[in-house]
Amino acid sequence: MELTSETMGKFTLLRLAGRIDWECAGRLDDEIGRLIDMGNRFIAFDLDGVTFLSSGGIGALAFNTNLIRKKDGAVHLISSNEYVNELFETLKLTLVFEGAWHRTLDDFKTLSLNTAAGGPVQPS
Repeated sequence: MELTSETMGKFTLLRLAGRIDWECAGRLDDEIGRLIDMGNRFIAFDLDGVTFLSSGGIGALAFNTNLIRKKDGAVHLISSNEYVNELFETLKLTLVFEGAWHRTLDDFKTLSLNTAAGGPVQPS
């Protein structure tokens, strides 16, 4: 797994690429936990480069999403990746991220970086 991060407005954008197997899922969970411990309450995950996502990787995303939301934060997903999108749709995880799922980085920037809370934006 490759993991890089950058700051976009109040969000930390984590770009994930490659295989996120059980071992990498632990590393991902540690990195998200570190960001939360540092006070980051707004995290976005760019999943376009993901080629495999284990249940452990999905668990790391879901578990930490709940932690962040309890701290009045927001988690957003960015994916035009057919594999990831089909996986999340099959598991009904798109419902968990409803309003916080973006097909492109530009969509994320337009809809999320310009809102006051960074939370899900309701269509007008």
